[in-house]
Amino acid sequence: MFWEGDNLVTSYENSRGLRNLSFFFAPQINIIPDWLMASGYLQYRMERMRGTGYLLRNNTWSGNAAIQLMHWGFVLSGQYVRSERNLWGEKISWGEDFNIVDLSYNWKSWQFGAGIIMPFGRYDQGSKSLSRWNRNERHMRLDMSMPYITVSYNLQWGRQKRAADKLVDVDAKTDRSTVGGR
Repeated sequence: MFWEGDNLVTSYENSRGLRNLSFFFAPQINIIPDWLMASGYLQYRMERMRGTGYLLRNNTWSGNAAIQLMHWGFVLSGQYVRSERNLWGEKISWGEDFNIVDLSYNWKSWQFGAGIIMPFGRYDQGSKSLSRWNRNERHMRLDMSMPYITVSYNLQWGRQKRAADKLVDVDAKTDRSTVGGR
């Protein structure tokens, strides 16, 4: 953006380049095998954008953390997401920041579940202008928690193999083991 006479002009062809350096850390840990698992990723992002009359920098972090507790057919899970803050031109924009808690139960081919979206904090999405001539910030926020209930059934379609090609006793050390091969 720049002033030309009495008018503020917005130009989209003034970029001289974006430099971006990102660092990721993405662990998945089985805390208690077959019971408790934690996973996620963390990203640190450094950006520099040059254009006509400006040089802007953006140093930010984003990530996703999830935890699951599984026992007796129940699965309790929680997730937190902080979206990337991206610099483009003279604007930083970001996607959805949200969190969720979910409890489900699996019984035969049925799954029953209930959960809540945004039990902690508030949903946020938006952008921020960094121009020295026009600074503004736009947010789409939601201060409401959204509960939900799910019921699902797994239908088996088509012909199912039930004889010699069934997999048995398969673990990380076994490539493939079949009943017919023993």
